[in-house]
Amino acid sequence: MADATGNVIDRMVHGAFGKLFIFRVRNKKTFMYPYPDYSKVIWSRLQKENRRRFRDAMIWARYTLNDAEKRKFYQHKARNGQSVWNAVVADYMKSPRIDLINAGDYT
Repeated sequence: MADATGNVIDRMVHGAFGKLFIFRVRNKKTFMYPYPDYSKVIWSRLQKENRRRFRDAMIWARYTLNDAEKRKFYQHKARNGQSVWNAVVADYMKSPRIDLINAGDYT
C-alpha cells in the first residue's frame, strides 16, 4: 500500500486505473493498491449465492432510483449521512419482517 496523498495529480482520486491499480481514500489520504486478482479463487456455494444476491440488489437499485416517486421515498428513508443508493441496497438485502397475518378474509 503506497500513500499517494502528496502527489498533486492523484490527490483525492478514487477508483480503478485500468486493471493495474486501485486508488482508495481513507481519512483524507489517498492510497494506491494493486488491482486484485480473483482468477484463482474458488468461490463456495454460499459466496456465489451472496454475490448473485448483491448483483440483483445493484440491478434493483438502478431500476428503483430511475423512478422519481420511489427515489423520493428512499430519500426520506435514508438515515442521516447515508446515501440514497445505500438505503435502496440495504432495503433489498434485508429480509422483510412480517408482524401480523390477517387470514380472516380467506376461506
